[in-house]
Order: sequence, then C-alpha cells, then structure tokens
Amino acid sequence: GSHFGDAHVEIGLIDKSRSKASFADVKCSDHHTIAYKDLVETLNGIKHEKVTPDILEFAKNVFKTLAVAESNVHGVDLDKIHFHEVGAADAVADIMGSSYAFYKLGFANEKVYGLPPALGGGRIKSKHGNLSVPAPATLEILKNVPAMGGPVNYELTTPTGAALLVNMVDEFCEFYPLITNQKVAYGAGKLDLEFPNVLRIVTGTSP
Repeated sequence: GSHFGDAHVEIGLIDKSRSKASFADVKCSDHHTIAYKDLVETLNGIKHEKVTPDILEFAKNVFKTLAVAESNVHGVDLDKIHFHEVGAADAVADIMGSSYAFYKLGFANEKVYGLPPALGGGRIKSKHGNLSVPAPATLEILKNVPAMGGPVNYELTTPTGAALLVNMVDEFCEFYPLITNQKVAYGAGKLDLEFPNVLRIVTGTSP
C-alpha cells in the first residue's frame, strides 16, 4: 500500500518585490516516490466532503498529463512511471489544492485565457542528472502552447505548473485579451527574484 506523510499548508500574505501576494506554504514530512498507477488508486480512495467528483477527476487529469509527459520523454510505459522530483505528498497537496480552488472559484464554468508562461533558464538538478531549463517534461506538456524563456536563470515553470496550466486554460493568447477586469489576485512563488515572482489571476467580463 501507499503511505503519505502529513501535508501541512499555511496560507498568508507576503511581500514579493514590494508587491503583496498570497503564499500557500506546503510542508510535507514525506518525500517517497510513488508509482503513477498506485497514485491513481490512492486518489480514487479520497473521501472528503469538499472533494467533489469533478474536482477529483480534474486532479486525476493533471496527474495523467504529468505521467504521459514523463512516459513520452523517457520512453517508459505509463505503468512504470514513478513520481520522483516532488515528494508524492507535496504533489497531491499542490494539485488537489489547485483543483479545489479552480472549482471553488467557479473557473471551471468560465472561459479561461492564458498568457505565454515564462519558463526561466539555466540548469536544474534532477534524478536524471543536470537538465537544461525548461525540463523535458515541461516542454512535452507545453506542446502547442506559446511560451518564452527567461528572464532569469531559475526554473519558473515546473512540469506540475505546466500540467495545471494546460488543464485549466481554454485558449492561450499572445497578449492580455479584451476583458473588463473586476478582480485581480496575486499568488506568490517560492523564489525571491528581482521582479515580482507571482501568478496573476484576473476575473472579469468580455464583450
């Protein structure tokens, strides 16, 4: 059977390059690897009053996007894919939390536009050795999605972030689309950079 450590999440406002942003700090005691097929079984076993079937299905699709990308990149059958780079509990907390928020905020019933994600640059250490940014799985997930490198030598779009993005976005635009914005919110990334390392979400109406 699969064992997950406790995932402790703290959410608060922090400063990011003089910008206020919400930061969800996920701390996990568990950093085991888990097979994709075991992970699916574990997700199917989740019983929580706030986790609706839609939320669970969305989360499973995000994990499938990740697993298929790893399978294609490494030439390994889906049944043999393991999640290594993030602890299993971290990944479940990140993806389940994002899926819950996506549905709770009503975005699943709206048209979602996405701007080209900044991928970052430089090198990252992984179980496959040193890799160039963007990681192979990130590029695989972002096929047919406009994206750009830079503007720093850090990984700005991870495979998990890319998998969430492609499952959430209905249409990618080169520029901010014609909408009348009603609410703007900022979510902080972990890295402190010379510019605000934040994800911006705008909700509004289109003509």
